[in-house]
Amino acid sequence: MQGKQLFFIKFLTALCISTLLILYAQNTQYNYINLFRKYLNNKNIEITSKRHAHKCIHSKVLVEEEKIRKIQEASSHEDDINYKYTEQSSFQNIRIKFDYSNLEKHHFSIQRYIELNLIPAAGNYFEELLRVRRLNEPIRLSSRYNNYPCGYAKVNIPKDHINNGVQNADFVFYITASDDESNTLAYASTCDVQGTASTKRPLAGYFNMNLKYFKQAINSGDKMAVANWIYTTLHEMTHSLIFSDYHFSNFPNNIKKRDRYGRVVLADPQLLEYARKYFNCPTLEGVPLEDEGGNGTAGGHWERRLLGNEMMTGSDMYDSVFSNFTLLVFQASTWYQINWNKAQPLIWGYGEGCNFLGTNCDIQSQEFCNSVNKNCSYDYAGLASCAQDSLSNNCKYWKSYSNTHCNYPDQGQAKQWQSVGGKSGSNTRCFKTDLYNQWKWNGTPPAQACYESKCIFNGNQAIIKFIVYGNEYQCNQNNQVVRIGNKGSVTCPDITRFCLHMSACPDSCLGRGTCFNGKCVCHKGFSGPTCETRE
Repeated sequence: MQGKQLFFIKFLTALCISTLLILYAQNTQYNYINLFRKYLNNKNIEITSKRHAHKCIHSKVLVEEEKIRKIQEASSHEDDINYKYTEQSSFQNIRIKFDYSNLEKHHFSIQRYIELNLIPAAGNYFEELLRVRRLNEPIRLSSRYNNYPCGYAKVNIPKDHINNGVQNADFVFYITASDDESNTLAYASTCDVQGTASTKRPLAGYFNMNLKYFKQAINSGDKMAVANWIYTTLHEMTHSLIFSDYHFSNFPNNIKKRDRYGRVVLADPQLLEYARKYFNCPTLEGVPLEDEGGNGTAGGHWERRLLGNEMMTGSDMYDSVFSNFTLLVFQASTWYQINWNKAQPLIWGYGEGCNFLGTNCDIQSQEFCNSVNKNCSYDYAGLASCAQDSLSNNCKYWKSYSNTHCNYPDQGQAKQWQSVGGKSGSNTRCFKTDLYNQWKWNGTPPAQACYESKCIFNGNQAIIKFIVYGNEYQCNQNNQVVRIGNKGSVTCPDITRFCLHMSACPDSCLGRGTCFNGKCVCHKGFSGPTCETRE
């Protein structure tokens, strides 16, 4: 464990944004904090609960759309081929236009909520994150769409977008929705345009959402359920913009290969160098793609077992993050330049070594477990049990439940925490404690509770302050045992992991910002302590 900590210290001391590589340097436990001042990264887990979880079907959509294209191509016009785009020489922030005409058949209030709250949270993030060579011409959609809808979602393209095009845009997103009993929350893909950009960068796409589950999230009163829809939107739109076999084939260099285990991996040189240092595995051949989940998920996402709550793993979770892994794929295309200040911190698997990256569960890893007892979730956002999911290769991890999430638990759970001086709400996190032992229990007493807490940063160092029975206490070291009078004790968590997760910020910034030094840095268009205010 000492060797792992030394690597952890050395790796995170210096960052050169210009080369996008992390260099070894100092000897301080909390240099990980410094890394993400300019080059952020994070980790979280899938929620099992009454909330319907999102499982991406992008790979299935691609198969179906290939069939659709073959049928429609017979009606292509020569004008489509002759239309040319020219691109400016310099990179500027991408201009994304959203079309909501396919939502008009749905209730006005839902349509307005999507237009004002959901889509801007995702769109504004991309406009801050990505730079492209802007187009000089309007984006004109394929003339096939005069007779056919676009893609698997059967999106109706406005005639004006075919004849005259969409002005002052570098990408057009068509927002559409269903309201049905399928198990799919949302999916996204591309739409064809007249001509191509010289770089083959995608220029149009759609995002389709199932309003049945979206309305359930809004009506639940659970802010994190709504935030999770923002994560889902970001995930699916990323498929339209970059993370898709359909786009990988147009990269200037082939970044897909198979490693010695036979796994499909992405192996762009800068991505590979970053991954080797991140995982502490110099023999890594590439970053593996998902091998489970069937034809809807496998091959089109990062491997869940290895990258946890990275935004582009194959199913949803609280506090998903856009880490450097996905951003380096954007960069590998040469279509995009990245605003690295908008990257988000990933912790899952950091420094775990080559054994962690093999084909079996590394039970020695802090990410995995083998226990019948409860524990705090790996991001300390709530209580969890040791369980696997459909994408974790039979590996068990601390999998949390929405009804025991510190921010929004059910009433009975909140009262249990109150009995040991705990609390639920925006600024609460999970700690281990033996304070339950002061009461009589039938069977084994609980060993975790949520307490109001905050991370205090001082340069490279961080401490945790937390409140029990109205009194403030402090964590200065990992696993420090803090006495709570004569009632018992609270055990301090891993301070670095605790303070770098999105859940270190109140309400995890509601999916509308990045947690930095315990405070929300809101995406464009949002403000407030939790990014709750739309500007």
